[in-house]
Amino acid sequence: MKSKMLLLVFLMSTRLFAQNNEVFSPFNGDYWGVVLEHPDMKNVVLKKDILYLKDDKSSLHIDVYLPPHLKKREKRPAIIFLNGIGDEAGLPPMKSSEIYKSWPKLIAAHGYIGISMETDGSRVHECFDALFNYLAAQGALYHVDADRLGVYAASANTRASASYLMGKNAYSGIKAAVFFYGSIHEGPYRKDLPVFFVVSEGDAGNNYADLWPEVLKNNSPWTIKMASGLPHAFDAFSDNNEARKVVKETISFWKNQLDPIPNPSWPTSKIREIIEMQYWGDHAKIVSLMKAWLKENPDSKDISAISLYANSLMRTNEFAEAEIFFKKSLELNPTENGTLLGLALLSYILDKPVDGEKYLAQYEKRVPPEQFTYFYLANYLYDIKKHRAAIPHYEKALTFEPRSAYLFYNLACCYALTGEKSKAFENLNQAIAQGFNSKPDYEKETNLEPLKTDSRWEELMKKLE
Repeated sequence: MKSKMLLLVFLMSTRLFAQNNEVFSPFNGDYWGVVLEHPDMKNVVLKKDILYLKDDKSSLHIDVYLPPHLKKREKRPAIIFLNGIGDEAGLPPMKSSEIYKSWPKLIAAHGYIGISMETDGSRVHECFDALFNYLAAQGALYHVDADRLGVYAASANTRASASYLMGKNAYSGIKAAVFFYGSIHEGPYRKDLPVFFVVSEGDAGNNYADLWPEVLKNNSPWTIKMASGLPHAFDAFSDNNEARKVVKETISFWKNQLDPIPNPSWPTSKIREIIEMQYWGDHAKIVSLMKAWLKENPDSKDISAISLYANSLMRTNEFAEAEIFFKKSLELNPTENGTLLGLALLSYILDKPVDGEKYLAQYEKRVPPEQFTYFYLANYLYDIKKHRAAIPHYEKALTFEPRSAYLFYNLACCYALTGEKSKAFENLNQAIAQGFNSKPDYEKETNLEPLKTDSRWEELMKKLE
């Protein structure tokens, strides 16, 4: 960690030795530009030192790189190369370094507007706001579509940039963000801002362990790229194809997020939406959509449609209606084993155990008995608080190996709730013997409340950890 931090400090400090005339030595990192070229880079038009903020504190400028062959009043997406550190008085601004000249030029060669910026380091977020407000008001003068903006922040620029972008006051026209090899604030991350985050192998020892869990926790649309074999600042210093590939991927990311998506040639389909809801597990939505579809198609004999509707009705606790459609499905396809199992389950739920046994017996004639069948029935009944009905299926599941602690534990809960305390303790002891011995889990289990006044409870607690 220490060596990585020293490298970052070194890369930042090289700018302190730059000459005021902005001519850099090849031994200064600011001398080197992005490692990918495009033939149109030589045709890019530069609009230099455009004033975007002037007040009693500072006068700040942007450089705008325009693609060749722009039409009058044509607007294009723009990529802003954020300066999240700030510029120091008496030193060349960051936008004069070759990496911050060549990157926006490369972007312009690909058809977008490239923008690099000066920043007052004492008020970075205020400068960002000023820049985006300027682009919203005056961007059209430079062909900027202020509603389709991408941003780039690298190295020490990423922390202040990310904290701005993840905040609730970030400019709404920013549709895609790229972070290269930098640290980032802890979150939360937005769900409405796609991010391409590149981690270089040279930085892999830094603290990125919490990055992906934070992305998952917030369902954030992030792409995390591991730049294997590449160091910090590879886009300026690694003159190899692996670095160029990452730069190409970055440009593709912006294009995917900022370019219009062509409309499909096919009409929208309610059936397709129903299938989508199936993969979301949104059974209430499926029921609503299927009711409308069946109203339009009352004589349908589509087995897949009937079965899907029947299952979703069961999942939304519309059990009587579900039974009707399960029976209809069985009539249409008597060989479907899953329908028999569904009817067995519904019969137990609807307190018709004789019918349940009939359907289950038919199912068992076709499908060799296995633990999962009874595990499925028992768990479903347990979840909807049909504890007495669940008991025989847990018992049957436990006639198969392996006999898991989970089965014993749930069976014990059923017995506790139905007043059969001795059987409950017997199965809890079996669960402990199978390795489920977490004392806090037992203590907080509300389904075991009927046992906690029994003298055997204290003895059971002594066996737990």
